[in-house]
Amino acid sequence: MMESKGASHEGIEAKIAYQTQAAVKTSDGKVSLNDSTLSVSGATVATLYISIATNFVDYKTVGADHEKKAAAYLAAAMTKDYNTAIKNHSSFYAKQFNRFKLDLGKNLEASKLPTTQRIINYRSTQDPSLVTLLAQFGRYLLISSSQPGGQAANLQGIWCNAMYPPWDSKYTININAEMNYWPAEVTNLSENHQPFIQMVKELSQSGRETAKVMYGADGWTAHHNTDIWRVTGPIDFAAAGMWPTGGAWVSQHLWEHYLYTGDQKYLADVYPAMKGSADFFLSSLVKHPANGWMVVSPRFLLSRDRFQQELLWIINWFLISLQEQQKPTGSWTAMRLIVLNC
Repeated sequence: MMESKGASHEGIEAKIAYQTQAAVKTSDGKVSLNDSTLSVSGATVATLYISIATNFVDYKTVGADHEKKAAAYLAAAMTKDYNTAIKNHSSFYAKQFNRFKLDLGKNLEASKLPTTQRIINYRSTQDPSLVTLLAQFGRYLLISSSQPGGQAANLQGIWCNAMYPPWDSKYTININAEMNYWPAEVTNLSENHQPFIQMVKELSQSGRETAKVMYGADGWTAHHNTDIWRVTGPIDFAAAGMWPTGGAWVSQHLWEHYLYTGDQKYLADVYPAMKGSADFFLSSLVKHPANGWMVVSPRFLLSRDRFQQELLWIINWFLISLQEQQKPTGSWTAMRLIVLNC
């Protein structure tokens, strides 16, 4: 058993405590344990079980009994032998992975090379099956790091091996986090989208304070970065951090999931988050002094500024589209976001 806590960061005391528990099963041999070492001797086969749990409950709460959680996980795992665990795991993975196929053709000579060399050669050769390979690799990563009930896939995913990883292993929501989930619906991994959708719903709650305090606006907003605590204010330097359209971008995923599933109950559940994102812009857009356009403020370089305006048109499109759908619950008001001359 090992117990520790997270590292303090930028003056904030660590609050996450965690415990690791381990056990060994063997049909022969000897298992011994002292204060620092677990030893197995004289065994033909030994199966090592490891369980790790934290005191994390949700983005607002810590304080769960991590020792009790770790013990429960370990006890459940030890009811399965190694072969059964492998079989169950492979079956679970295959059920998701095998539901999508992509065939773009094949370059037989190129396919014999190591993947790293194929990537180098791609600039000068035709290797369509490399595209297929990379598409399926992306699906493998999403299946492995984003399952219902867990956290969304972040910058390093479940493979983060550092206490101070690059960019703090957070969610960069001005493209990186969205890119992780672009394959979700179109490659038939709809349930793997759920952790990201849950994160957006939580951001739509925490982001209300940011909208009100920073902008005096209605609804909710988020900037270019968030984390497991669902922060929504500006992070890092101003050129990157002062980007109040993060909520608009992540809200697209709410709508895309509905387009692929047609789930009216789900639509009613996420509608307040989509409407809240639109409410923020309806109450915070300002008139451009030169051309009279209603624009996002603060503004950026031309390319990024144009992109912000395009995000507003996307929100406008899917909220107008909602008016053409059958209302999923009794009395809810579809709203139309009209951005004049954006």
